[in-house]
Amino acid sequence: MKKLLDSNRLLAIELNDKLETPLHVALRLLRSPLIVRQLLESGADPSTRDIRGVSCLQLVQELSSDY
Repeated sequence: MKKLLDSNRLLAIELNDKLETPLHVALRLLRSPLIVRQLLESGADPSTRDIRGVSCLQLVQELSSDY
């Protein structure tokens, strides 16, 4: 987890073809508040955008409309 937190930007390229950051993935796939909190406390930038131009903040809004 430490490596994941320390290299948030680099992993965005390695994770998938959507250029999602670990924070994007934690929100979209894991939906784990604990992991999201750890990423944010470790400096993950919620304004970082994926390949579609969607920030993590926008992703939260998209996901909350599903419920």
